[in-house]
Amino acid sequence: MEMHKNIKICCDFCRELNGNRDNSFHEIYARIADTRIIWSSESFVVLPTIGQLFANSLLILPKQHYELMSSLPASQLDELEGCYELFYDDLSPHGKVIAFEHGAKSDTRGGCGIYHAHLHILPVPDYVDLFSLLDHECQKYDSFKHAYRNTKSMSEYLLAINPDKTVGVLDLSCLSGHYPSQFFRRKLSEYFNLKASWNWREYTYPEERLMNLISNAVSRKFHSFPV
Repeated sequence: MEMHKNIKICCDFCRELNGNRDNSFHEIYARIADTRIIWSSESFVVLPTIGQLFANSLLILPKQHYELMSSLPASQLDELEGCYELFYDDLSPHGKVIAFEHGAKSDTRGGCGIYHAHLHILPVPDYVDLFSLLDHECQKYDSFKHAYRNTKSMSEYLLAINPDKTVGVLDLSCLSGHYPSQFFRRKLSEYFNLKASWNWREYTYPEERLMNLISNAVSRKFHSFPV
């Protein structure tokens, strides 16, 4: 119990979800918004991403602290898939919808440095094959749950979901250091020749795109996204 309590204190997302204002979001938005949660289910919340490389970029994360989405119990994986499907449909009018996770346990020191599972879901301007951005061949799956069930033994992995909903998983257990923090954000920035920084930590100011998503949630337009 004490260990779980300490994790919550140390985790930036846990602090944010539990109303502790010592977190990355409130450092920037404290005078603008109390929360960035735009949707909530029994086990998950959906938040706008800090560092909106693409408009309507979102994070899906569990309310409870799990380091990896693959660590979720089976019932929550079903719920996660339902959440992904819901927002896939909502975001589809705004582009080709992709999703990805850099899952990493804290002792690997991999990922983006926040060891609370989070799945990115966002629309991009044109079709992109996320698998082709990898330097190694990934294992491909035809279903969301099948992919996650096969990542349970991995301490670090990249999971990517293409616009056609095909899923790829790359085990990073033996590729330590080859895939850096925010790998897909870096690659997507290059692929679409974006001028904005790929690094979410450099977004130290309120973003109009993020504030628009919060405003829609406040006005109860939970699934109405700005163009």
